[in-house]
Parts: sequence; structure tokens; C-alpha cells
Amino acid sequence: MNMPVVAPKILIIDDSQMLTDMLKDALTTQGNFRVVSAPDGASGLAIAETERPDLILLDISMPGLSGYEICRIIKNDEKLRHIPIVIISALSADEDKEKAFIAGADGYLVKPIHIDNLLTKVNNLL
Repeated sequence: MNMPVVAPKILIIDDSQMLTDMLKDALTTQGNFRVVSAPDGASGLAIAETERPDLILLDISMPGLSGYEICRIIKNDEKLRHIPIVIISALSADEDKEKAFIAGADGYLVKPIHIDNLLTKVNNLL
């Protein structure tokens, strides 16, 4: 008997509710993913610890902890470091991307997000 396939879980950590809703819609309808979200870094870290998502989409510029800080915290946590992190940011300069990869990011997408690019990146990392 075949076991049902469980859709991968994606955690979105972004303070923009509009972007979060757009990403959730695209990921659930076009990508068949389960999506949870957090409006800031602290709650995002708490959700990552309890939900153990398969991938994290992470904004850089947020109140409180920045995406860079969250990325470093997750990648330094023995239980969470295996989770791929894709940074989503309006910052497009090479030095911003370099900072993200130094912090441990596995991918970087520049806003505005093209859904095809997002789905390709997510599928490649899963």
C-alpha cells in the first residue's frame, strides 16, 4: 500500500503581509506546498524550532532581527542548520547577496518576485 506523500512545509518570515499572502497563494496553488508564516524574526525562529519546515523564505529588512541575523542563528543551530534558506529582498547589490551567502543562505531572490523563479529555486533546494 502506498503511503500518502506529504507536501513539503515552507516557512515565510517577512513583515510584509501583502508579499506573504502572494507567496502563500503561489506556493499552495502552483507548487502544492504547505505554508506557515511569521511577521518578524523572533516569531519566525520560534516557528522554525517547533514546525521544522523543509525550507525557509526569509526577508532581510524587518523590525527587530534582520534576515542576516536570523539566517546565522538558524545555520548555527544543530537541529535547524539543514533547512535551506532563500533570502527574498529588495536589496539587489552584489554586497547584499554576498552578506546573505556568508550568513548561510542557500539562495537569493530579488523583489519583485517572479513566481516561476521562486518555484524553480524552491524545487531545486528541496
